Amino acid sequence: MSRKPLPNSGRRRFRLLPILIGLFAVTYLIVIVGLPVGAIFYNAFAEGREAFMDALRDDETQHALKLTVMVCLAVVPLNAIFGLAAAWVLARHRFMGRSALAALVNLPLALAPTIAGLLIVLVYSPSLGLLRWPINTANDWLHAHPDWQQRLHFDDVQIVFAFPGLFLATLLVTVPLVALEVLPSLEQLDPTEAQAARTLGATGWQTFWRVTLPAIRWSVLYGVVLCTAKAAGEFGAVSGVSGRLIGETNTLTLHIERSYAEWENTKAFASATLLTALSVGTLIVNLLLTRGHAKRSAS
Repeated sequence: MSRKPLPNSGRRRFRLLPILIGLFAVTYLIVIVGLPVGAIFYNAFAEGREAFMDALRDDETQHALKLTVMVCLAVVPLNAIFGLAAAWVLARHRFMGRSALAALVNLPLALAPTIAGLLIVLVYSPSLGLLRWPINTANDWLHAHPDWQQRLHFDDVQIVFAFPGLFLATLLVTVPLVALEVLPSLEQLDPTEAQAARTLGATGWQTFWRVTLPAIRWSVLYGVVLCTAKAAGEFGAVSGVSGRLIGETNTLTLHIERSYAEWENTKAFASATLLTALSVGTLIVNLLLTRGHAKRSAS
């Protein structure tokens, strides 16, 4: 039984539907993303280019930027190594407790960043933390041996309200990102090539570096890019462990929040442009990697 053709009004309605959906999506993105990003750059240059450059050259801004870069350089390589190892274990092995390990890897995604920072305080605080006894014991020993203080170039073992606390809090909230990107690629990877390499006499490391890693390198790069962006833009976790010490533990996000609260708008928005530029750069790198991966897969 043949279908009756739709009347012209019905056809016109079906043609308009994709256009309306597209307009809604574009408008939504402009309102939610475009306008706030535009407002950041507008307010950053509201007092002129010189004021913008002076805000970026400010000592507090420079220190916050350097501290953020240091945290990223410390966190991202460790998470890349852990992500590869965790994804390898979960993809290639079946063992008792595998589900528990997978849940543990995903747990930081379910934690509020502020709670993650609080956990670092509850573990490493010298007055409240679970590890306060070994920390205080180490400090007492250092105070009794000033020659070792000079050799180690620090007076106390301090984790909370210092760089180690910022490092641990950022590490905690970004730990799943590389693993979650790499795991699907490893699960879809055909193991016969690795088995053939081992049959031909390749060691485990040679098989990993020459067969497995080239096959999953795009996923690793995606995870590293995401981890870098998350580490640089983290606020909730680091705010709980930093103490917000100006010139010491203020990362770029904390510096932006403090500057805005003290009505230093140009300094706040100029610093925000740095993180915005990082976000845009992350999107560009992700797009280039996706296109490169698509071209190589097609060829």
